[in-house]
Amino acid sequence: MSKRKSENRLFQNPLLEKLTESNIYLHVLFYGAVVGFYTAASISFTELIWWQNALIFFGAIAFWTFAEYMLHRYVFHIAEKSKFTKRLQYVLHGVHHDDPKDKIFMPPVAGLLISSLFFAIFWSVFSLLGIASFSWIFTSGFIMGYLLYSLIHFGTHKIKPPKYLRDLWTHHLLHHYQCQDKAFGVSNRFWDRIFGTMPSRKNYTKA
Repeated sequence: MSKRKSENRLFQNPLLEKLTESNIYLHVLFYGAVVGFYTAASISFTELIWWQNALIFFGAIAFWTFAEYMLHRYVFHIAEKSKFTKRLQYVLHGVHHDDPKDKIFMPPVAGLLISSLFFAIFWSVFSLLGIASFSWIFTSGFIMGYLLYSLIHFGTHKIKPPKYLRDLWTHHLLHHYQCQDKAFGVSNRFWDRIFGTMPSRKNYTKA
């Protein structure tokens, strides 16, 4: 992995800066292990049978696509109304816009904290609904959705797209280079269509 440009560093402390770095091999290994852990926990600690686990797992992947859109639009592009929100936006996402081929992967330390937070949220919600046992496999599917999204994100910045994915690749690059207030979906364009944030067709033909 190449050294990050000095102007795009998140922290001046070299140890803290190191903790913000990752690569595709570490990323797949770490999040694959997280998915495996929550899947194994569901099999071991709940009475859900295989088809129930599968249904919840794939439902959670679908839910991830909605979360991806909402997080990207309303959290990663939070209005910079104060010094705090300006710094928060830069740490979460701004550094990636400054150098799109860098900061593609969430590092393991942050990933562990955030995945644990989401599990706590899902556990609380499903507990209120009386189905707390769903939280294990739902978290597994949600993290798998994130992993698939992150690999697609990596591809849009690093490799030439297959012909059938060209519009999806272009969709994200339009967000970076032409219209940061549109095209918030990365792994899909469904929610941009639903919420009216699709770039115009002419943007795709010119890209």
